[in-house]
Amino acid sequence: MVETSPDSLLGTWRLETWPVIGEIPAVRLADHRRRYLDYEGPLSDNRGFVRQIESGDCDLEIEGNENWSGPEIWRLSLHSVAAVVKLTLARGPAGWTAAGTVPPPNHGPPK
Repeated sequence: MVETSPDSLLGTWRLETWPVIGEIPAVRLADHRRRYLDYEGPLSDNRGFVRQIESGDCDLEIEGNENWSGPEIWRLSLHSVAAVVKLTLARGPAGWTAAGTVPPPNHGPPK
């Protein structure tokens, strides 16, 4: 879930794996209410379970048409406690994809 402006609904995608390394399919979901930004637990009507896997501040750049027509690219840099994660969500003719890079684990300060 991504906040695009203060007090906005949250842009939301379903990803099969996290962290995203390389390119994988992504499913664009309807924008979510802000209360889901830090919610963990069951969804109503037995629709599944929500688990938070990452959090932090995000730099966001959007290119293209946000009204569901034409190409669109969302570039995110997520500054979490553990690392800076780069993620690109792109809509093309075949649908959405997610491409990511995650820095290697921190093994202590450089020598």
